[in-house]
Amino acid sequence: MATASWELVWEVHNLPVRPGRAHIDVLEHVQLAGSGSRSGSGYVFLGRSGDAETCANLSAAHSPVDPDALHSFVWLLPSFGRPELRSACFGVTATRWRPAYHTKAVSGRRLCRAQQSHVATHTHDCTGSEAAQPAQRASDTIVVLAQNVAHSTYGRNSRRTLEDCLDLLYRNYRHVGSADVLLFHNGDFAPADQASLRRGRSNLYFELLADEYWRTPPYYFEHEKELKATKFALGYRHMIRWWARMVFQRAHALGYGWVMRMDDDSQLLSEVDYDLFAFMRSRQLQYGYRLVSCEPIKHGSYYRMLQRYVMMHQLPANQLGAHCSRSEPQHFGALACGRAVWGVYNNFFIANVSLWMDARVQRFLDYVDHTGVIYLYNWNDILWHTAVIKLFLPSDSVHHFRDFTYRHATLKPPRFQRVSWGLMQAGTRDPNGSRAVADWASRYRLAPVFGKDGTARAGYNNCPAEYN
Repeated sequence: MATASWELVWEVHNLPVRPGRAHIDVLEHVQLAGSGSRSGSGYVFLGRSGDAETCANLSAAHSPVDPDALHSFVWLLPSFGRPELRSACFGVTATRWRPAYHTKAVSGRRLCRAQQSHVATHTHDCTGSEAAQPAQRASDTIVVLAQNVAHSTYGRNSRRTLEDCLDLLYRNYRHVGSADVLLFHNGDFAPADQASLRRGRSNLYFELLADEYWRTPPYYFEHEKELKATKFALGYRHMIRWWARMVFQRAHALGYGWVMRMDDDSQLLSEVDYDLFAFMRSRQLQYGYRLVSCEPIKHGSYYRMLQRYVMMHQLPANQLGAHCSRSEPQHFGALACGRAVWGVYNNFFIANVSLWMDARVQRFLDYVDHTGVIYLYNWNDILWHTAVIKLFLPSDSVHHFRDFTYRHATLKPPRFQRVSWGLMQAGTRDPNGSRAVADWASRYRLAPVFGKDGTARAGYNNCPAEYN
């Protein structure tokens, strides 16, 4: 088997916690630096370094001679509380690594890659078969964020749902071959897994999520708050930020002009016989979606956050109040807009990358990053896609696809016999769509509802009938 030269990259974390909270996972042994001890309990003191990058390089340089291989690092800032620990650099040899949640520490784990390819995390053997890459990239890409293990939040068999998603996509989307299909992953698809999924799909490629595309924002939050959304893993919040902005930055870096998203449990259930990307371009559309979702808002902070941004930058209200009883920015809030935010259910979307790379949109997403609400409160990417299209696009450049049958539904673990959120909606061009919806609804004890266009839908999205 051919081998590839692997490049060292890092997944870096610098999340804050409330001062005084115990950091038992990483920081309990750092006093070794002050006592003169060189190693212990899965950590080894490597010396002092001026920044996190230097510390990472120290760990990388030490790895080949260390019997356990240093796959991670922890660097304490020069402003760390204890003077003897300031600028201290540690390599991590423990088999299980967790990031240092501390305002005065930066931690990272080592990954390897060959052209954004595969290796398992926490390995020092940076050799392996080189993943296939496009000889010439298409202008359009279909992106899937994939896992080869049970989903960290929902518990489902992600490999099986991914295979179902791909089978349906390649069967029903006639022009799938005109785009590159990219599966982004965290290193859990071995070469054999990649080969299996690529069989018969020559335009499917794997990309490793690393560096700035899968990490917390590259600065510390202005406030120190304990992370609130304990139900969801850190990777889930990385996922939110990925779909909110980083997927477009990565697509732009790779040279793509358009992105279409499919989740690993998205299901395209009827034929699409036209090119979706060409459809968008020919009509000068910027953003398209298939389903809607009305996100419950427990308090008015989301409304106030957008209201503050609009008024601070003196932006036109545009479509911000489109689903509110009062459209003026000063009235944008729960009283006028309700306790559920109308949103695009963006597990399927198709968007112009240049829209997201526009300076106005990047400035807004920087603002979102600086608030920390993605990581502190788990405010999801539905909210940010919806905000972007309402703030920066005219309504006639946004398209609601209705012609194909589509399903995205989350089943409640551990038995997966109930739908906890999501929809199946029949397409207007699918003669069997409403019957398929009725059959699926019967299986999960749901009542199908018929819209004005005569098509059926079933599931939960918290929206009134007129929004669907």
